[in-house]
Amino acid sequence: MTIDIKVKRFNKSEREKIGYYVYALIDPRYHEVFYIGVGHGNRVGIHVKYAKSDKVYSNSEKITRIREIRRTTNPCTGKKYDVEEYIVLGGQAESLSEEAVYQIEAAFLKMDALRLRFDNLTNKVTGKDRKFICWETVDNAKKKLNKTSVIKNKK
Repeated sequence: MTIDIKVKRFNKSEREKIGYYVYALIDPRYHEVFYIGVGHGNRVGIHVKYAKSDKVYSNSEKITRIREIRRTTNPCTGKKYDVEEYIVLGGQAESLSEEAVYQIEAAFLKMDALRLRFDNLTNKVTGKDRKFICWETVDNAKKKLNKTSVIKNKK
């Protein structure tokens, strides 16, 4: 089935800069990642867009969860919840290949399959800044992308 739903999370310049990326969908009610995917262009926004449609899609469990989140009211604010979209890793189009982001996605999926938890890490450093976008909301990722230029590998 071909579905023609347009999503505009990133503009053309941002799409060129971010290249391939790994993204996560988070249920804000429980601060829980419920989906990890690989994206290019505006892929990160497509699932919520599908969930807003009346059609049923192949991963109905994911779409059902998104719809459930969007129907639930936050008791503190009185507003409806929405899925939180995060860029797990991306931002240097020339540095992250499609193969690399699929390997990163596979690592996250394996951690979930093994039921690994990361509630109490003792790392003193949160990681080296390699000019990548790392665990940023889509809106924060866009801000970072608009502050940088595309870095080309020297050949």
